Amino acid sequence: MNCKTLLVMIPALFSSVTHAGIIEPHVTWDKNELKTCFLSDESQLAQTQLKSKKYTKENYDFSPKYLSKRKRENVKHIISKEFTPERTGLHFTGFIDCKNMRNPDVIVMRAASKIILLDTPSFRGRAVIGQDGNFFYATDDDGNYVMDPDGTFHEGFFQKSGKVAFVALRTTNAGTIVHEFGHVAGLRHEHIRPEAEQDDNCHNFSVVWPTEEKLYDTAQLETNYDPLSIMNYCYLQTNRRKFEDKVGNILSEKDKQTLKAYY
Repeated sequence: MNCKTLLVMIPALFSSVTHAGIIEPHVTWDKNELKTCFLSDESQLAQTQLKSKKYTKENYDFSPKYLSKRKRENVKHIISKEFTPERTGLHFTGFIDCKNMRNPDVIVMRAASKIILLDTPSFRGRAVIGQDGNFFYATDDDGNYVMDPDGTFHEGFFQKSGKVAFVALRTTNAGTIVHEFGHVAGLRHEHIRPEAEQDDNCHNFSVVWPTEEKLYDTAQLETNYDPLSIMNYCYLQTNRRKFEDKVGNILSEKDKQTLKAYY
């Protein structure tokens, strides 16, 4: 079986039920410490799927920029509190200029408008899934798409791209920052589960739900729906103003259980 590739970002196979959340096991990291740096030169984009500032502006919905010193300190503070060896297994270290770090695992940047004031990005953050997972449509040896019994494509995050992962932020909101780094850890959106229909928060006027994203064949879905997951738009978008006071307790218990199961 072959695969045709689509590089995608998330603006997230069924298993035995033991933990919580949705994760993409094929693209989780094979290490527990991820060296993290801040974009400080446009040439560093070549290490990621963004390739260059020009390519990003032509193919994505933002322009990559540098984070200010204050915003860098904010990211470091939040992520260092949330992702620790004891809490999540996986943790992020460094948080320095990329020019001062060899072979980073994650590059963090600001997501700006492509045309100042005219096209402010509608999202608050962007990140890749896991160790920069590639999204594939599987094909057979003749180049035909492999179809699942229900008539849909056999699709998902089957392997890693080999590129450096990235996080692009348009906000200083602690909840969104943790959400995007959760994607880098391999977590998918919790609100794409069918149980979200019964979550009152998902029907709040301020929540973007449902989304077009779906569970892929590669996804590992664990135990019951988590309405408190930071990967859940229905929770994140109805509690956005509350996260600054919760730094260190933003990841839900089930978020942490899922990460500990893989790291």
